[in-house]
Amino acid sequence: MSSKAPVLVFSPGAWHTPEYFEPTTSRLHEAGYMCDAVSLPCIGAELASSETVSVPQSFDVDVAAIRAAVTRHLDAGRDVVLVVHSYSGVVGSEAVADLDAGSRGEGRSSVTHLIYAAALVLDVGARLWPTGKPAFPDQVTVVGDLVYRRPEKLDEVFYSRCTPAQRELVIGCLRSHAWKAFTSPATHAAWRVIPSTYIRAKDDPMVDFMANPPEGHRFEEVVEVEGDHFPFVTTAQQMAEVIAGIAERSIRSLP
Repeated sequence: MSSKAPVLVFSPGAWHTPEYFEPTTSRLHEAGYMCDAVSLPCIGAELASSETVSVPQSFDVDVAAIRAAVTRHLDAGRDVVLVVHSYSGVVGSEAVADLDAGSRGEGRSSVTHLIYAAALVLDVGARLWPTGKPAFPDQVTVVGDLVYRRPEKLDEVFYSRCTPAQRELVIGCLRSHAWKAFTSPATHAAWRVIPSTYIRAKDDPMVDFMANPPEGHRFEEVVEVEGDHFPFVTTAQQMAEVIAGIAERSIRSLP
């Protein structure tokens, strides 16, 4: 692995804290990559006391958290490959506006590649919940400003290929989500600006966003892996190999 390899920043899907990346990131660490995982402020508000927590009313705080993690490495002179999972396909795209090589300028570190893993892809102006109500009401429960996954639907939607131990890991990351984050409109389509890869898992029931890819995209390839909606857990070795290969190909010559 090159000494100029980019930092790999991972941003999680809705309702989950980022610890479930560990089966994949541990392998990448062993291969010599620096990995960083972002905790999204819209996730897990129920763990804070009502006196100290203010539930986010948009996805802007998640966008800011991802951007802060990315720019910290850019400011240290390291290129970044951003790996976004599920919901983070939307907020991750927002977060890297003007952080591409063209915008940053010659000789400056930048976000050199985006990896959308089982991720949502929205065009500018689109919303995940365009009516302001859950797009899949049979799968969630709304309580005030928070929305929870219904336990009886988790295996069907998320964890179909998990072993008992893998399921325990991911369930341990499960939290509430501030539901108004799903109503924010997308304002930036980073996949039109930054070279991108889409990773789709064979047993993921989510819609295939690459069946009819959006006009003007910069997706260089679509890679199919084994596993369910959480391939970072169910097929960690394959995910690590795919991500490492993309990271190596994204290396640039910087001063």
